Amino acid sequence: MKKIFFVALALSLTCTSAIAQKSKKSKSKAKTTVAAGPKSFAKADNLSVDYSKNNLFLTISPSKDTVSLRKVTMSEPSDVVVKPISCSGKQLYAVTWTEKKKQGDAKTKLEDITQKNTTIVDVESKAKVLENIELANHITEKVYLSADKYVSETQEKTRREGFECSLGANGEVYLKNKSTQTKLVYDTKTSKFIAKK
Repeated sequence: MKKIFFVALALSLTCTSAIAQKSKKSKSKAKTTVAAGPKSFAKADNLSVDYSKNNLFLTISPSKDTVSLRKVTMSEPSDVVVKPISCSGKQLYAVTWTEKKKQGDAKTKLEDITQKNTTIVDVESKAKVLENIELANHITEKVYLSADKYVSETQEKTRREGFECSLGANGEVYLKNKSTQTKLVYDTKTSKFIAKK
């Protein structure tokens, strides 16, 4: 009688452990990820602006050569534009894009950050000739007017950093902020933009 009892007990334990192991295996499914290629944003002539693994780069079509534009830190780029410009008789390409980020809490302090990037590239030498970053930070903050935090008001302000970049009709680049404006002209001898009055 005792032998039958022990055999039945052993069988029931093995059955319940096998069922428990089967349910564990079925819960853990293998995750499959599809490796996607770079995401293409804008095209001009034989160039395309592509985005992959937080890197934005310019791809030259027939040879598949690339020029790294920037490591994107805020968000996926938007409003991406690539356009040809003629600077002192030289064909260059201007690439512009925007990155946006919101941080903070809407109840206390919320920051809406917009970063506009401009990069001018010489495709022949595969070099970046000019880079500019303009940052605008719109801050909405709840400020308490009394010590007991009973009375409050919402204050808004905008903080700007960097220069606003604009392109002239003849290939000039204008960098301006609140107090200054600088005109840059491409020098073919040094392959750089230099300040010109």
